[in-house]
Amino acid sequence: MSRRLLGAASVALIGLLIVALLQGGPGTADRGRELAIEDGDREEVSEEVSRTVGLAGREPLQYANSGWWFCPGSAPIAAHIDRRFYPPTHPQPPPDGRRPAACFADGSAAITAGYSLAPAPAGTQIAGGVYVVPTELFRLRCQAAADALGHAVPCPRRLPYPPRTAQCPGVGPQGCFVRRAAGASFFLEVRGFPVPPGWCPCEASVVVAAARTGRLPQVAGEPGTRRSRRRWRSGGVTSAVSVAGASDAARALLRAVVEGIEMVAPSEQAEGS
Repeated sequence: MSRRLLGAASVALIGLLIVALLQGGPGTADRGRELAIEDGDREEVSEEVSRTVGLAGREPLQYANSGWWFCPGSAPIAAHIDRRFYPPTHPQPPPDGRRPAACFADGSAAITAGYSLAPAPAGTQIAGGVYVVPTELFRLRCQAAADALGHAVPCPRRLPYPPRTAQCPGVGPQGCFVRRAAGASFFLEVRGFPVPPGWCPCEASVVVAAARTGRLPQVAGEPGTRRSRRRWRSGGVTSAVSVAGASDAARALLRAVVEGIEMVAPSEQAEGS
């Protein structure tokens, strides 16, 4: 009789175990919660990876069927494997076409990603995001204009890079000497130099001009463009500098150019003639 009871108890125990297994058994809910937490952790890691990709900047672009690489207009800051970044206005960029390691929308994003601004040549000044470099290109033309006009002229010793974008209306040594109906004057314009994105809806330009006091020097530049101006009088001469744009960046460039002006007087030979 006892063996029958033992057999029935065993069958009942086995049945209970089977039911428990089918229902998931004790601890299953906890394991489910643990799995959910692990899934959540995986999602956080994915988000972290996404942020890391953002810090790495954008991939550079390549011209079709060429080895020429460049950064897109939406991310113009080129960062290279030397851990330095170069704005599009930099006077000494890497060789044209070299592949950047990454491209950034601005310098602060490149710095956050661990890059530093590439150094510029000695004597270079950054004004409003524009690199202003020393130049002697117009020394002879300034002297020739001063001799022809018979008075001092404002000669720029620092201009936006590259200074070769500066031009006088005429050619030859006296190219900056201009004759108009209102009288003779000095005129020099720098046009088309690289500027940071969003500078102004205009072509970048700097005008340096001078005329005898009583005649306003021409500093208008491109018609319809708002400009920042500085005018001063000295020795019977009115000098002026203007920069395209009316932003703080344009005014910073204006100050840098004005601070680099040297008044070049007529030579003794010209004064004696």
